[in-house]
Amino acid sequence: TSKQNELLVLRDTVESLQKEIMTVRTDMASKLSVKEKEIEKRDEIIRVLEGKSEALIAREKDTSEKKKKVEEEFEELLTANDAAQNWIKNSVEQHGMLTAKLAQ
Repeated sequence: TSKQNELLVLRDTVESLQKEIMTVRTDMASKLSVKEKEIEKRDEIIRVLEGKSEALIAREKDTSEKKKKVEEEFEELLTANDAAQNWIKNSVEQHGMLTAKLAQ
């Protein structure tokens, strides 16, 4: 009957939407994994740069000219660190937004 046909159509629609949701969730999980790996790589770069910065500071503090150079490099590292932290923050916010979208 007509009602049964409508129910079948609705069920098919629900099943289709459920499949679409699963596809989106899988895609989002994959994208999140990629972002997490990118964050880990950036964190490692930051650690390496900070280590190099500390080594430079220890090695080059004999003269004021060398000290000034190290301080400038350290400031660049701080700027790079701030940029990386902002990137991480934006990634986390994007993940939250996408998670909230999925929840809807």
